[in-house]
Amino acid sequence: MDEILSPEEIEALLGELPERSSGPSGAAGRMIQEYDLTRPTRMGHSQVDRVSQLHGAIAGPLGEKLGKLLECPTQVDLAAVEQLRVDDFLKSLPERTPVYGLGDENVGVTGLIAADPTFLVGAIDRMLGGLGEAEPAAREMTPTELALTENLMAPLLAAISEAWAEVQPMRFQVLSQPGEPRPGEDLGGDAPVLGITFLVGGSGPTGSIRYCLATKHLEAQLSGESSQKLLNAPEPAGDPRVAKILREVDLTLSCVLGHARVPLAELSDMAPGDVIPLERGIDQPLEILCAGHVKFRGYAGHRRGRLAVSITERLQENDAAPAMPAAVEG
Repeated sequence: MDEILSPEEIEALLGELPERSSGPSGAAGRMIQEYDLTRPTRMGHSQVDRVSQLHGAIAGPLGEKLGKLLECPTQVDLAAVEQLRVDDFLKSLPERTPVYGLGDENVGVTGLIAADPTFLVGAIDRMLGGLGEAEPAAREMTPTELALTENLMAPLLAAISEAWAEVQPMRFQVLSQPGEPRPGEDLGGDAPVLGITFLVGGSGPTGSIRYCLATKHLEAQLSGESSQKLLNAPEPAGDPRVAKILREVDLTLSCVLGHARVPLAELSDMAPGDVIPLERGIDQPLEILCAGHVKFRGYAGHRRGRLAVSITERLQENDAAPAMPAAVEG
C-alpha cells in the first residue's frame, strides 16, 4: 500500500510533465482537438452512420459540379459527421469565414452553411480567369467577392438536397447573408445541430465546406416513415468478414500519361534532351490502370505538395480493357 501515490504527489508529477503541443507531431502529424463530453447525442449512432453514407455518396458528384464551375479537376471527400451545438460549430470555423443562414421561407433558418475563406478566395480567382491562388492567410472578403460566392452556393445546396432526397425531400435555400444578424441567432447558441464537413482538393483551390442542420428540425422532418428510411440502410452483399478482408488488400495503381509509336531508327539515335510527342492531347483524360487493365480515367494535378490524379470516370466491368502497350516500329 506504500506504493499508492497521494493526490499531492500525483499533482506534483503532473506539473513536471512537458506541455503537449496541439500542432502536428512526428510523421503522423495528427491533429489533437479538445472533446466536449457535454456534446448532444440526440441522434443514435445508426442514424449518424446512415447520414454519413448519404453524404459520402454525394461527395463525388459534388466534386464534379464544382469542377465544372471552376473549370479544373476537383475532388470532394466527406470528412466528418458529428453532433454538436451551434456555438461550437461557429467556433470551429476559421476566422473571417462568411456564414450563410440555411433553411426554408416557411419555417425560417434551420441551419448554417460556410466555406473557409482560403477556398472561397481561390475559387473566386478561378471564376475570374485566374489560377485559383489564395493568400496564405485568409483576409476579409470584399462585397464583390461575397456576391460571387453565391455562385458556389447553388451546387452546394443541390448536393445537400440530393443527399437527403433518399430519405425525405427537403428544400434548402440561403435566407441570410454574412454581416446580417448574428449567424445562428434564430437557432440559439445552445441548440443541438448535426454538422457535416467536406474537404475539397484537386488541382484547383482547396479547403473545407461545412454545414449544419438543427436537430430539432431533423427530428420533425424524419418522423414516421422517413425515420425508417433513414435507419433502413441497405445491407452489404455477401459475408461482411470477406468484404473486410478484401478492403484491406493493397492494390497497385498506375497512371499512363500517353503512348507513342517511334521508328526503330529514330529510337536508336535518341539522346538526352530529345522530346517524344505522345498520342494523347493535354486536354484528354489519363488512363489509370489496375492489374494491367484500365479501370478509371482522370486528370493530373497536385494535392498537399504531391503529384496526384483526380478520378473523373469509373469504367464498368464490360468497358475495362487491357492497356495499350507502347509500340516500336521497325
